[in-house]
Amino acid sequence: MVAVVDIGNASEPRKIVAAVDGTAPASSAAALPIAEDLLDGGEIVLLAVKPSGWFILFDSMRWLMLAAVLMAVGMVPALHLGDLTGQLWLQLAAVVAAGRLGIAVLRWASRHYVLTNRRVMRLSGVLRPEILACPLVSIRNTRVQRALHERLTGLGTIQYFFETPPDGDFDWREIARVDKVHEQVRRAIERALDHHPHV
Repeated sequence: MVAVVDIGNASEPRKIVAAVDGTAPASSAAALPIAEDLLDGGEIVLLAVKPSGWFILFDSMRWLMLAAVLMAVGMVPALHLGDLTGQLWLQLAAVVAAGRLGIAVLRWASRHYVLTNRRVMRLSGVLRPEILACPLVSIRNTRVQRALHERLTGLGTIQYFFETPPDGDFDWREIARVDKVHEQVRRAIERALDHHPHV
């Protein structure tokens, strides 16, 4: 079963020092803030990763293309409409690009992918943070998928397959060293299934 947990009103978070790509963080600044009531008794965080910084660019791509069109319009006097001068078009393009990049930074900062000894989780959301979580024993298969933009930047997406598809987008997108992360996820799933052989 996949659970979506609203953490907007969760108790005060504590720092869980989690491995990132299999290595311990250098300081508590690298720790992942998780509200205590989101972890079950005996649940251990095995891995916590964020999307690559490329996520910011990819998440904003359509808006950046719109900004590029607005800039092009601003540079061609014949395309100006009414009182909109070339400078105003360029300013509008800059506002669109900067605004959308700012939103993407917030979306990136709030997104974490977490693997525990019992579940995989995706923390996301800016105004209303939430956790999408699923027991490891409910995952039927996983695979690494690389879209063109991910291949060009050395990233990848871990896709999860369930007997009953969950609500929302559960995939771990734009992950650096994705094969290594995927290997750790597969090992955790296999260990969980070993403890629940009849699932």
